Amino acid sequence: MAGNTGRLAAALLMGAAAMATGTVAEAASFDRSAWEAGRGNDTGRNPRAGQVAALRESGAVRPGTPRDAVRALLGAPENVSESAEGARELYSLGIGFGGSLEYFAVQYDEGGKVTRASLVRG
Repeated sequence: MAGNTGRLAAALLMGAAAMATGTVAEAASFDRSAWEAGRGNDTGRNPRAGQVAALRESGAVRPGTPRDAVRALLGAPENVSESAEGARELYSLGIGFGGSLEYFAVQYDEGGKVTRASLVRG
């Protein structure tokens, strides 16, 4: 079981890294209704967690994507932090491996364009 957990965590992290490099495809496999159903769900059964791979495959959130386009796809984030370098928006994925809350984090530059998208633990 521990080996499977590690492999799944590694696959999610590799998917986030691939998404951050800008893999281009259509967003057809991403299920907006499943993503929205996960809003406010901080359990280990958040449907958003299963949508991260679809986001990676779609390339819909990649460097250069405008904030308005990300928000049109993902809705409003649960948390926003601003700095001189730009903003970071967090979308809750619920409790992940190891019992920590996990988030899909989207980093923007000062012009409101995505610079990076990744998984983070809170």
